[in-house]
Amino acid sequence: MRRKKAVTLVEVVVSSIILVSIFSGLIASFLSVRKLISRSGRRASSTSVARTMMDSMLADVNAVSWDSGNLASGDTGSGTLTIDGQTYNYNHTTSATAYQYRSVSLNVNFPDE
Repeated sequence: MRRKKAVTLVEVVVSSIILVSIFSGLIASFLSVRKLISRSGRRASSTSVARTMMDSMLADVNAVSWDSGNLASGDTGSGTLTIDGQTYNYNHTTSATAYQYRSVSLNVNFPDE
């Protein structure tokens, strides 16, 4: 007489535990990647803010107005800019170096979520 081969309850429980652990690992990795993509987008936007600020300062590069505006030695400024509902804080400092060159330090902080 031949016995029918059947799946026992223990085998079902063990396979269920294995599947749950695999799927929970996949879901965790998807959520982690989603968070990294969001942070990357905010970082790209903050780079755009910095580029916009530097472009506006580049317009002040003129021998006639060298010591006025955003490029005057010792000038500091700060502000906020909102892009796609995210607020970015920025600040800049301008200092004179040797040979009257200007050194501009620009910091843009992007929001962490």
